[in-house]
Amino acid sequence: MNGQPQGTAAHPQIAGWIASDAGQHKEAERIYRLGISAARQAEDYTLAGNVAGSLAYQFSNTGRESEGLRLAQAAFNDARAEAPPKARALYLDRVAWAHTKAGGTGNGQQVMRALGEAGQALSEDSDGTESPAYLYWVGAGELRVMESRVYTELHRPLRAVPLLREVLSEYDATHTREMALYLSWLAVALADANEANAMVQLFRA
Repeated sequence: MNGQPQGTAAHPQIAGWIASDAGQHKEAERIYRLGISAARQAEDYTLAGNVAGSLAYQFSNTGRESEGLRLAQAAFNDARAEAPPKARALYLDRVAWAHTKAGGTGNGQQVMRALGEAGQALSEDSDGTESPAYLYWVGAGELRVMESRVYTELHRPLRAVPLLREVLSEYDATHTREMALYLSWLAVALADANEANAMVQLFRA
């Protein structure tokens, strides 16, 4: 890396996420692209891949599925040579989601492959492995969250429901926003499984 501090290049990651979460997608894209450029100038290709993956995730969720898939794959391919296991796992999770949103049989097969490779990447992480501080949240629990979301989106309730129940049983209940989101996925998965009674119990809880 050159003399630019990692934190300086990482700021657009946070600002982009805030803008995207607020529905300001054009502004988020502008910020993310600035972040990618800054990270590349700093020769921090792991961070560049992370920011690019965030933009790919936004594309996949806002009707730009083809762009999202291309960018998610490019983020992984460009950074994986030097990326630590947690970063590779996160890139591959985003590739899996991009394939999920792109749809089609071929993409469905690639989803399973990317999820498997994400788990394999994370298994290579250890106490002695150095990872950027901004990847502190990437772990087995977060991979299960993405798996459950993918299976919910693909209407595979037999896989989605057990995963979501596991995720919810282990999640910090004080994180009310995330809990509400995961409960909404569980409701969809239960509906797909025709589990009307379970849905009633879910909303009574």
